[in-house]
Amino acid sequence: MCSSQHGSPWIVLGDFNVSRSVGESIGGCSRILGAMEEFNECLQASELDDLRFLGFLHTWCNKRSNGCISKKLDRVLVNNDWLVKCENSEAIFLPPSISDHCPSVVKLGLQGDIPVKNEAIHHFQNILGFSMPVRHGIGTLNNIIDNVISNDHADSMDRDVTNDEIREVCFSLHPNKAPGLDGFNAHFVKTTWDIVGEDVINAIQEFFRIKPCLPDIIIPSQSAFVAGRSIGDNILFVQELMRNYHKDIGCPRLSLKVDLMKAFDMVDRGFLFETLAAFHFPPKIITWIKACLTTPKFSISINGELAGFFSGKRGLRQGDPMSPYLFVIAMEVLSKILTKQIADSPSFKYHWKCDKIKLSHLCFADDLIMLCHGSYSTALVLKAALHEFSLLSGLLANQAKSNIFTSGLSSTTNQQLINLFGYTAGSLPICYLGIPIISTKLCLQDCSPLVDKVSGRLTSWMNRNLSYAHYIGNGSSTSLWFNSWHLDGPLLSKWSSRVVYDSGLPLNATINSIVLVDSWNWPAAMSIDLVEIKSRMPSYNPNSNIEDSIRWLPSPNGIYSTCSALASLRAPNPLVPWFKPVWFPQNILRMSFIL
Repeated sequence: MCSSQHGSPWIVLGDFNVSRSVGESIGGCSRILGAMEEFNECLQASELDDLRFLGFLHTWCNKRSNGCISKKLDRVLVNNDWLVKCENSEAIFLPPSISDHCPSVVKLGLQGDIPVKNEAIHHFQNILGFSMPVRHGIGTLNNIIDNVISNDHADSMDRDVTNDEIREVCFSLHPNKAPGLDGFNAHFVKTTWDIVGEDVINAIQEFFRIKPCLPDIIIPSQSAFVAGRSIGDNILFVQELMRNYHKDIGCPRLSLKVDLMKAFDMVDRGFLFETLAAFHFPPKIITWIKACLTTPKFSISINGELAGFFSGKRGLRQGDPMSPYLFVIAMEVLSKILTKQIADSPSFKYHWKCDKIKLSHLCFADDLIMLCHGSYSTALVLKAALHEFSLLSGLLANQAKSNIFTSGLSSTTNQQLINLFGYTAGSLPICYLGIPIISTKLCLQDCSPLVDKVSGRLTSWMNRNLSYAHYIGNGSSTSLWFNSWHLDGPLLSKWSSRVVYDSGLPLNATINSIVLVDSWNWPAAMSIDLVEIKSRMPSYNPNSNIEDSIRWLPSPNGIYSTCSALASLRAPNPLVPWFKPVWFPQNILRMSFIL
């Protein structure tokens, strides 16, 4: 159990399966004095005590007429910070009903919902609506940023995009790509171009692209959102560099896994705009970015009701396709600071195997790994660079979630480095970018979290595709190759793209390409795969008088119902004789199915 040393209100409640004293029980024998003593020591170490309560003292009873035993096993425990924050709070232990435990209810003592709303508004306003004060040193960005964008890239951002270019790009999109926020996909835009084309062109001409210039200004140690760079590069680097970290022999090494606190929400906008200017982004582009970032306002939804209305003064907008690129540009300043600090520190030594390539850190968005020789003087350089970057950008390292890894160091030096950074001493394996990193050979147990995650995704995907199917009407809105309308599911998920070539039909073909007078009419079979596809067609014929629709397969009528969904998730079993005593309206809720 965690101590309350962090200065936050704590509440822990539930069935602890032990009383605190002999006086809290009636009946039975007291043979668990050791457990009581251990429980009290735990509460004392955790600085927790019982919250004031009303109702039943003995919260558990065996409900036997002969040999009845009652004890206080259920408790509501809080720390001093909770009592200061919620001084009027209290616990109520209600009658047990059919259960052998008394349910507990905690009342905070707040009248109305105004205090809750104000607390929520205050919390999020401190994150999103707080701007950093003017920082000293931000003018030095021009001195440390040396690789600016080229004149060609700057001119391409400034120039107007032609109508023909916009139309060409729109018509090159796959028609069944995921729709935008308005719900319309590329197929809608292309088929209604005569109507919506002018609006689309006017909207796109207000946009711009900063992605093409990133490879020129972002160093190779950053691999996120930069064309031509792979997430696998970072993983392979870290796996190789942390090899044999479990050994105390060899070259002294130090690695930091830095967690940036609320990274996207904490970026200072003034710093970001100065950084863009230092990279020589055109003033018009910076003005547009300012408009995108500074205009949003926020309200907090509490129980379905909006509260508060305040402007965002820092951070990047989550979900905005521009935000990842801006964050990568902001993180490039850390690279420049590190380069300058290392150049100004003759005593700095690179990590094992990093001297020739001058590698001091690896970054994938907000996943930051810093590496250096395992000496105190070298570690000071990384510490100074992080501190300077924090002062400029507003991005802080979360010490509780950051880890330090060392190898080949004495216990004294190791402790000095832990004290210097304040990070938790980490141990391998760790999960980096979704992949387990270990200093020895990987075994099945190390990869089990990744395997479980992938298996869960596959199961979810299979459930979605097997539970719904397209029912073909006129076939004009269902993809021939990608939608689940065939008995074998999406055709391209079972057969390779060769079957598309053999059919002579395009990749964006719809079902009406193989329909003739309300009957299936495939082209002449040119491969065994096509013969098999034709042999397993749906038993019904298409109908040109109705539209295509999506049907729920587990239900006979094709309409979704909670009953059919639950039946598809569990194996059928015979009805047990004790069904009614357990399941009835007045019973305690054990399970709920939420759609």
